[in-house]
Amino acid sequence: MLPRNGERPPPRFADDDLSNEQPTKTLDNGFNARRPPPQGAPRIPRERLLYLAGRLHSLGPRPLFEFLREIEAGAPLHERLERYAALEPLADFIQSLGGDRLPPPARLIRGRRA
Repeated sequence: MLPRNGERPPPRFADDDLSNEQPTKTLDNGFNARRPPPQGAPRIPRERLLYLAGRLHSLGPRPLFEFLREIEAGAPLHERLERYAALEPLADFIQSLGGDRLPPPARLIRGRRA
């Protein structure tokens, strides 16, 4: 059943078929969140994806940010997700050194022109 506005709801699971979705706006870097993976690209089973996401989440906001930057730059999703999830046993060490926190936002200070 479709929502009242007639739009399809977003996929709920990693295994949902996205091939029938309407095209959406593609970002400047070519990323489209609703585009199905290319033919031959390995699909991560839902259970494995949930497991890896939980491990990545436990590392904190900074590692998640770094992971997303790498993916946005074109790194292979599955390989990077496995690599970051493997860091989970070091979560306490990363946290003790402050590696789990994002840096404070930069502030611009007005100065006199020379």
